[in-house]
Amino acid sequence: MGRRRGRRLIYFREVELFEALKAEFPDLTPLSATDRADGITGDAYIELKCRRTHYPTLMIEKKKWDYLAEIRARTGARTLYINSTPKGIYEFDLGAINEPEWVLQNLPSKTDFAGSKDIAKWVGYLDLRHSRLLLA
Repeated sequence: MGRRRGRRLIYFREVELFEALKAEFPDLTPLSATDRADGITGDAYIELKCRRTHYPTLMIEKKKWDYLAEIRARTGARTLYINSTPKGIYEFDLGAINEPEWVLQNLPSKTDFAGSKDIAKWVGYLDLRHSRLLLA
């Protein structure tokens, strides 16, 4: 997460974020690489995203929102979308907030992979005012 080392910021990678969250969720368990959520606790499915830049709203893909909503409807579990930025770790309880407005945007097909091409994706933006700050 945005720790300063000299003049350079160092950011969480998902594996580091996952480990840091064990303080908040001691029973956090990774899901398989083929699952579309990253982890599970006794009462929640968790999706993680690491951001290099801090924004007042954080993007979620509609297909991820829909998948987590389906889990919530089928199991009754909470669905949490947890983002790290250089200013902190933010938790959105997707069942407790309104669905965002969806917009179609051209975005890279993959994050941090060489040769990624832009594709159209439906995305929404979640306002940080609707999140819980887990760690600053």
